Amino acid sequence: MIVIYELILIFLFIFYIPVLVVKRKFHLGLFQRLGFINKFTKISLLSKRNIWVHAVSVGEVLAVSGLIKSLKDKFPQFNIVCTTVTKTGFNIAKETLKDSAFILYSPLDFSLSVNRYIRAINPVIYISAETEIWPNLYRYVNKKGVPILLINGRISDRTFKNYMRVKKFIRESLENVLSFSMQTELDAKRVRDLGAEEKRVVVLGNLKFDADISSEPIDKRTLGFSERDIVFVAGSTHPQEEEIIIEVYQRLKAIFNNVYL
Repeated sequence: MIVIYELILIFLFIFYIPVLVVKRKFHLGLFQRLGFINKFTKISLLSKRNIWVHAVSVGEVLAVSGLIKSLKDKFPQFNIVCTTVTKTGFNIAKETLKDSAFILYSPLDFSLSVNRYIRAINPVIYISAETEIWPNLYRYVNKKGVPILLINGRISDRTFKNYMRVKKFIRESLENVLSFSMQTELDAKRVRDLGAEEKRVVVLGNLKFDADISSEPIDKRTLGFSERDIVFVAGSTHPQEEEIIIEVYQRLKAIFNNVYL
């Protein structure tokens, strides 16, 4: 099954390269994802053993940023490496974790790429945020005797349905994971349904809620507003919500001339 999986990956990769070029989303991080880490970074990583934390994109990076800084303080004998998949996640990690971790793109799940990364990072532990399962990565990390922890685990309805279609294959990957820390009881049930051992699954809530957020009120003047201005903040939105927010904002604007979205 793992051979079929890798052949499918190769086919998808070859097919997707022209799409990236046409959409102008091709970037140098793709070479890194193939396992080509620059020599300077490799030498720096070899200075210590490394704690490897994987965060898919922006949300996951922000969720684990506090954890990474805490790991940096508590375990100074190790470097911290944070890998991401998306360009935006990479940029946010570079901005928020520049003093705490080495930032890399995560390897594509080809055997060759994964093994290059494992040799370069030489991890003492692999920590993955949320529930992104990479069969080759999990398999080879586990072969090296490196424990794999899944934290802030979440499995959406769509992801669960997709994983259930290849349950046997997913279960084999999950056998490589030492511990599953899930956000909710539903997430815990789903990962158990996929084959995770019950004794390895715990519910610890959402890591984002553990962030150290200042309780001090924000002075609107530091953001360019006056003290009289009314500021309407839409902090996190989903499809169809933006239209509702804009409509409400326009109605408020008709009443108050000093309201800002």
